[in-house]
Amino acid sequence: MGQLLGPTLKLKIPKDPLDLGFDLFPKTTVEFGREVTVLVGCNGAGKTTLLRLLEEKFARDKNYVFCAYDNMSDGGHNAKDKHLMMGDMRSLASLTMSSEGEAIRQNIGDFVKFVGRRISETSSSRPIIITFDASDSGLSIDNMVDLKEFFQFLIKDAGRPVYIIVSTNSYEFARFERCLDVTTLNTVSFKEYEEYREFILESRKRREAKETNGRQSKKRGYVAKHGKDNLQFGNGQGDLGATEHPCS
Repeated sequence: MGQLLGPTLKLKIPKDPLDLGFDLFPKTTVEFGREVTVLVGCNGAGKTTLLRLLEEKFARDKNYVFCAYDNMSDGGHNAKDKHLMMGDMRSLASLTMSSEGEAIRQNIGDFVKFVGRRISETSSSRPIIITFDASDSGLSIDNMVDLKEFFQFLIKDAGRPVYIIVSTNSYEFARFERCLDVTTLNTVSFKEYEEYREFILESRKRREAKETNGRQSKKRGYVAKHGKDNLQFGNGQGDLGATEHPCS
């Protein structure tokens, strides 16, 4: 499953979308093949950021059916609040009484129904794009297997092109799938856990090298503009300490 299938979904992206001072992505264009693409990389590599860029591009594009699910923000208390606002006391009670895993399974089930409604309400000429963030958060292996089976069912029965882009930190989800390394934007695949483990550790080294180079570049730019004598550390105008990175 390492090849791109059929027409690809192309997305133009900024190299530094979060103004971190270094290139988060090495290219300005990324392509997604039809069916499932799993985004892989260490925490902070840019998986969630890439999904957000996809949403910005396609969520309001009438040529596509776009559905997004974030296992962190669409679950938990947010899901309960949604059912409360809708007056769905039965679903609210079910979530309240369920374990974390059961609640996540119910939330994903609600999302599956939503996708089904969107497909039935739209023209078959419109390709489907589904993004799924934090796919491994709180999910047991059997839940992941169920979700992957749903993806395959949807691809088979949708009657139109389907693009499913998933971010994960789990080998189980990446296993045997076509994966996209977000640090290089190249296609990769994994057949063994050890192979995936080494990839993640190497991904972290590349991310840390980017951050270090970015800070050094920022320091050189500041010195060139203000002079070395004005360079400060800690709080102050010349603060070049560690930068927070809200990407994942």
